[in-house]
Amino acid sequence: MMKIRIACLAGAAASISLLHAQAANAATETVLYSFCSQNDCADGGEPTAPLTIAGDTLYGTASDIDSPGAGTIYALDPRSGAEKTVFAFSSENIEGALPNGGILNVNNTLYGLTELGGTYVSGALFSLDRKTGAETVVHSFGDPGDGDSPYWNNSLILVKGKLYGTTYSGGAYNNGVVFSVDPRSGTETILHSFQNADGANPTSGLIEIDGMLYGTTASGGPSYQGTVFSISPETGAEAVLYSFKGGSDGGLPAGGLLAYKGILYGTTSITAFSLDPRKDVETVLHTFRGGADGSGPVGSLIDVHGTLYGATRSGGTGCRGGGCGTVFSMNPRSGAENVVYAFQDNGGSDGNEPYAGLVEFKGALYGTTVFGGANNSGTIYKVTP
Repeated sequence: MMKIRIACLAGAAASISLLHAQAANAATETVLYSFCSQNDCADGGEPTAPLTIAGDTLYGTASDIDSPGAGTIYALDPRSGAEKTVFAFSSENIEGALPNGGILNVNNTLYGLTELGGTYVSGALFSLDRKTGAETVVHSFGDPGDGDSPYWNNSLILVKGKLYGTTYSGGAYNNGVVFSVDPRSGTETILHSFQNADGANPTSGLIEIDGMLYGTTASGGPSYQGTVFSISPETGAEAVLYSFKGGSDGGLPAGGLLAYKGILYGTTSITAFSLDPRKDVETVLHTFRGGADGSGPVGSLIDVHGTLYGATRSGGTGCRGGGCGTVFSMNPRSGAENVVYAFQDNGGSDGNEPYAGLVEFKGALYGTTVFGGANNSGTIYKVTP
């Protein structure tokens, strides 16, 4: 699987967009903020990561490589749409560069990953004090045998005082690793190096269920189409629960997993699936056909009162020549899928290509798009189903 860096496009000045409604499904979308990195703004642009809720504020990362620095951490007031750059990574790269993943909030400290930068220019795990705005590199990736380049869908989790995540490459076989880091000391442990047969190139984070960690790899496995795996945080013992074949079951899962009533849910490049970790049985719930249905789900799913929600980066009825992406809902039992909102090609004010998953906050869904908005540098949007 090749690493793809998102291209930069031109745009104009930032603004808050108007409401867009799709009458077919009665959902309302609001563009809360348009990034303006194309005009050398300091807010970054082209966000690929999901948002994080901390108090009444949404936090995220933006990593446009053509912005003045090397990406930002930002905060957004979901009521007013006011955006603030909390920290701007510099072109020096010592504190990390290209923060593509999501943010983890632990007791007013934000933790995240950068794809590049750090001591060895191979990425970093950083912390940021919400009160002071001070940023600290907790661990720099790139030592021999260490992981390399935490990729753009990766978010950290905290389990028993340690941070856990994955890197896209590096490790003993250069296929990526699962790691833990003690946030107090910065001590890192490589739990597992992927060997390709058991998966390769994880682009997403992990989830924890009853003391076990679960995740996906975007490549590797017998058919080179990716895997679903489990791993013990105590021993590092890893097991492949399912290897995708690339046919009707899909393949190349870029997003992470969701646990709902003991079952794992996720997406591949063309499907939404469920997997019973007790039986290693995988079921295709829905196949995205493109067009109005949407195609190319990338981010992870979320559960809102028993309904699953996600986004596709393309497809939908709103764009000329293929579509701009959708927000969809899904019944986890039947797999029945409904397009909640289709992003619109309306001259640039709407968002385009939502790579990230969603978060639910006070009855509404919030997410980011990589392109679109007033400056074609991406947006933060709100959808009310």
